[in-house]
Amino acid sequence: MQFGYLPNSCCTFAAVSSPTAFEYSTVPPKPQAVGCLLPVPANASVSFVMTSAFSGTRVAYANGTEVVYPEYACPQPVSDSTYATAWPGVPIRIPTNQFELALDVVTNRTFVADENGSTYLFSQYRSFQSLGQQYLHGVQGLTVDIYFFHYGNQSHHWCNNSTSRRDILGGIVAEFFAPFQEDVNGTYVPGSWAMSGPDIVVMNAALVGLENVCTRG
Repeated sequence: MQFGYLPNSCCTFAAVSSPTAFEYSTVPPKPQAVGCLLPVPANASVSFVMTSAFSGTRVAYANGTEVVYPEYACPQPVSDSTYATAWPGVPIRIPTNQFELALDVVTNRTFVADENGSTYLFSQYRSFQSLGQQYLHGVQGLTVDIYFFHYGNQSHHWCNNSTSRRDILGGIVAEFFAPFQEDVNGTYVPGSWAMSGPDIVVMNAALVGLENVCTRG
């Protein structure tokens, strides 16, 4: 298990000069995908790539195969390895598995209702990028956000003419909370991410608009 504030080798931005440098996914492996989520084994690396005509998630498998999945198509690869999430100054580690958390969202009744017949896909680029610390019902804990986007058919230059992304028409954000407390001896007692109970919110038009602007590159 690896320890750190963010997952190792997850969601790093990598600009590539030619989309033909990788094998592209054209036929989704339906038997493996659940709710457009494709679990990626722990021995594979995941990164976000962008070209002048394409954006998606690159998966480099242990056997040397590299596959790039368009961010606007089903399925979306999600790391199925477990790492430990930490917070500066708090000596605890919270086991985190991105695929399990994302799966908990897409099978949630609130998420299904919020989709309202449209398809919202896991965003490798936006999810698990930051942690928060807050009190919920008087309990201290950590939060992490997972983003799902509904894409249009048109593309736009995102940061400059060398990068391109599909238009984002809608978004859903799921926030998970993991409580931790101090016992009578002053020792922190870690909890776990509250499965089957994330706070799921539909993004308003203003927030969706910001996702179409290069503010994170």
